[in-house]
Amino acid sequence: MFKLVYIAHAWHLGFRKQPLIDEHVLNFLGWERHVVGLLLLLRVRFYSYL
Repeated sequence: MFKLVYIAHAWHLGFRKQPLIDEHVLNFLGWERHVVGLLLLLRVRFYSYL
């Protein structure tokens, strides 16, 4: 589980070319965007099956 968090955090920092604000803030924003993206992907797949 910790490795998954580390990979997601590294992926987020790699693709977000912005100056470091705060590690905790970036981590929170990364998880928020990750969850929203996952929900949107599931919603698109759900509607495509209907």
